[in-house]
Amino acid sequence: MNDDRPKDTDRRSSAAFKVKHLRLVFLLVALLVSLLSLQMPMARAEGPTSLRLKELRVSIWPEYDDPRVLVIYSGRLADAALPAKVAFLVPNGAEIGSTCAVTSNGEHRPQPHSLIQKGDFLELGYDLPLPDFHFEYYYNPLEGSPNKTMQYTFSPPYSIESLVIEVQQPLKATNFVISPVSSKSFVDKQGFKYYQYDFSNIVPGQLLSFKMTYTKTDLQPSVQKSAPSGPQDTSGYTIVLILLLAAAVVILLFFGYSAIRSRRTVPITSPRTTRRGGRRIESASGYCSNCGAPLRKDARFCPSCGRKVKRSV
Repeated sequence: MNDDRPKDTDRRSSAAFKVKHLRLVFLLVALLVSLLSLQMPMARAEGPTSLRLKELRVSIWPEYDDPRVLVIYSGRLADAALPAKVAFLVPNGAEIGSTCAVTSNGEHRPQPHSLIQKGDFLELGYDLPLPDFHFEYYYNPLEGSPNKTMQYTFSPPYSIESLVIEVQQPLKATNFVISPVSSKSFVDKQGFKYYQYDFSNIVPGQLLSFKMTYTKTDLQPSVQKSAPSGPQDTSGYTIVLILLLAAAVVILLFFGYSAIRSRRTVPITSPRTTRRGGRRIESASGYCSNCGAPLRKDARFCPSCGRKVKRSV
């Protein structure tokens, strides 16, 4: 019989082991690419300086649900190629609450953002897959107590066709004075009074400043802060990441087990005499043509795989 058969079996087992390893590597790479694609910002179709805003509303709410000031930006791009990146200056130390794209039915879709130091400010930027956007932040410009004062300055980075700036008076504030005097004010169902300013055709860099003074002895904010709403919840990204990682672990275990099984080849042994069950068994120089296991001289069937032995005459 040919003594090279076990070596051929080893080579076949090694080749199968390498193929399964390549499959495993390919699947893991595909999963990593999927994970990275969730975190990577989209390619920019339009630079920040070429953007225009169709409309923008800036809401300034002192001591609303936090002892600090809540600032909310809600706007719409004007005929921009999407995806597009928006970038706004926010005060140093600002705590970013959310950065979202907004669908036509009002659903807020969270988007990853970046913060870059720009002189005395931070530049908040994020990519928009939709023309409507929303972001908000907290910061603390308030001075004094119980007589409080603050100043807010808006410097638009883009041209804006229609701009609305509204200032909310805290519920328990008295002697509220704002300058310049607003052209319009109203009270909502919760009892909040708003001072509104309407502007049109704003150009980049045009400064708009507002100064507010009021008296407030109560240290509590106007309303209690609620948990983040469903549309702004980013837990969906976490769930996707967990599922992808779980799938990667399952695939790794499955292919790892298969690879280990494929390496369980029958060792090459030289003819020898062994003992099994108290009897002397003499190994022959022949090997099974199917699995490469050593055969006894008088064996009719392979003791490893059970295939009938073909004897050469």
